[in-house]
Amino acid sequence: MEPLLNLSHLTVEFATEEGIVHAVNDVSFTLSPGEALGVVGESGCGKSVTAMSIPRLVPSPPGRTVGGSILFQGQELVGMPPPQLRRLRGAQIGVVFQEPMTALSPLHTVGAQLREAIRLHRSLKAAQEEELVLSWMEKVGIGDPRRCLEAYPFQLSGGMRQRVMIAQAMLLEPRLLIADEPTTALDVTIQAQVLDLLRQVTEAPPGPRALLLITHDLGVIWEMCSRVIVMYGSRMVEEAPTQTLFSRPAHPYTCGLLESSPSLQADPASLKSIPGNVPSLLALPRGCPFAPRCPRATSSCRESLPPWRPGREPGHFLACFHPME
Repeated sequence: MEPLLNLSHLTVEFATEEGIVHAVNDVSFTLSPGEALGVVGESGCGKSVTAMSIPRLVPSPPGRTVGGSILFQGQELVGMPPPQLRRLRGAQIGVVFQEPMTALSPLHTVGAQLREAIRLHRSLKAAQEEELVLSWMEKVGIGDPRRCLEAYPFQLSGGMRQRVMIAQAMLLEPRLLIADEPTTALDVTIQAQVLDLLRQVTEAPPGPRALLLITHDLGVIWEMCSRVIVMYGSRMVEEAPTQTLFSRPAHPYTCGLLESSPSLQADPASLKSIPGNVPSLLALPRGCPFAPRCPRATSSCRESLPPWRPGREPGHFLACFHPME
């Protein structure tokens, strides 16, 4: 199947008073219709900037794409004129942001914001517009949709705001849904409901849609995604089918993540931490970004950047000189 999305050697930087922040370095992957791809890593690894670079939502300045290509349905998004980009956002690419309280306007009702999203892309009669809005409010599990449409975001709970955000992202049935930490700050019960809702809306007709899920929670990845990319220090360090990555991880950083994840360890006593600190994106190490924290690192790891190469199984790739056995 022809990829819906194709990122090739994407590199993004931010100009700050302290210097250049190397937020994303040489990131490449594809995403096909009907596929759910997870991107995981510690805070500051570049996963959210990668995701927001696709619909061109990285603020410029200070951010800028300094290299690479983003092909969506065969169209190059890097350098695409803003009016053309605006026609794609919402209609073909939907985004569920990390914090709906800041993504939704506090000055307008929920209904006004949902109707505006429709009017930007379609010319519908008022009755058709209302029917579409109410339909998606019901699909995302809002019990009293008419009352919710009249409310302001601050009058809703965190779980309800996230449902509104999902409804807004799905109103025009986009081909690609990007969810950036969609369960952050939600309690466990609401998290489960939101994840189940994301699964339902991406599998609903007319489909198939692609889902790009950004998270730091490996339990969420296991539940939602068929393929995983692990990022560290602004780079991809491993990519594999979910089953392969969880059962036979090869990169030492991936192993450390799995061993330190409470959602994956039945016994809290078995949890392990990764020694050291995440490197500053202002001054990344010369070689492998994980070398200063890696128990398997040698002088070659500290001097040279490991190449991206195939792993031991189909669909498995990594950047490591000394992978796990």
